[in-house]
Amino acid sequence: MSEQTWTDDELQKHLKEWDVSRPAGITLTTYPRKNPWVTETFALDCAGSIIALTRPQALIVSDWFRTKAQTFMSSKKEQVNERDAHFQGFAKLLYDELENLHYRRPFTPDGYVREVQTIIARRAYDLMIHTLYHSRYDRTVPSVSIPDMTAWPENE
Repeated sequence: MSEQTWTDDELQKHLKEWDVSRPAGITLTTYPRKNPWVTETFALDCAGSIIALTRPQALIVSDWFRTKAQTFMSSKKEQVNERDAHFQGFAKLLYDELENLHYRRPFTPDGYVREVQTIIARRAYDLMIHTLYHSRYDRTVPSVSIPDMTAWPENE
């Protein structure tokens, strides 16, 4: 492994190229001082190449890691929240229909299971049609532009 240095401009160029969402094999290491008259050293392991950094460069890289990681984790959290919350109206409709199932008629255990499965399949189909209608059959439409399903179709 060779040790090299980068200018500040070269470091900025590499920071712009790196994508924190993919493992890139980038490690920043701080080596403590061995004695009081020697300064600590900073090394960046980038794809097998060791880059000696100055203290200001190491702080820039450290800040870059922190900022990118926070942004990446924040976007993942938003995706999870979107997934959990987007179709709450649909979930409530389905829950209410399943909750009221036992008021319709008495079922045998097997009949009850079949009826629940039928309702879930029917409503999954309804949600799929609702989604296709609002996406205009375009797979590139983001899910946030598809409204929640808050009422069942009129013609069941």
